[in-house]
Amino acid sequence: AEGSVSNALWNQFDVTFNEEISTAINGLNRVVHSYKSSQSASPHYYLLTDSSGSWLDAEAQAVALGGHLVTINDANENTFITSTFTGPFGTLWMGFSDVASEGNFTWISGEPVTFTFWNSSQPDNFGNEDFGQIYNTGRWNDAPGGSLRGIVEVTQLTDTDGDGLVNVLD
Repeated sequence: AEGSVSNALWNQFDVTFNEEISTAINGLNRVVHSYKSSQSASPHYYLLTDSSGSWLDAEAQAVALGGHLVTINDANENTFITSTFTGPFGTLWMGFSDVASEGNFTWISGEPVTFTFWNSSQPDNFGNEDFGQIYNTGRWNDAPGGSLRGIVEVTQLTDTDGDGLVNVLD
């Protein structure tokens, strides 16, 4: 009633948002970043995997989203990735691996290797390290496994509903 006081505590409430609240956040609250390199005709879209896991788990999630773990083609893209993701989130998986041929690192996307930024004395294959990590310094390391989040890169640019997010991220 008007003018009365209630001491009841709220233990539940619902909040509803729609896509128009932000073109940078999709239905699963994934923050999506775009970057257009000098080597690319169109921007690529980047986001983190939803949870920590193995390199193979992170790549599987990236594929489910229509992409792969990130391919880094030049120093500018490495700087973008570092400042956007590893600075705030620490060491993360990237799409670099020598699991197919020891000592021959390739991008899981199939793109050619045009740039590397290994940490001092890396890659060293200590303990059969096959999977690429990027540190918060921007330097790279080979690792045997572990549980990290990964950086997903999506290159599909179809945005049927015009909300600024590629279809696979809606």
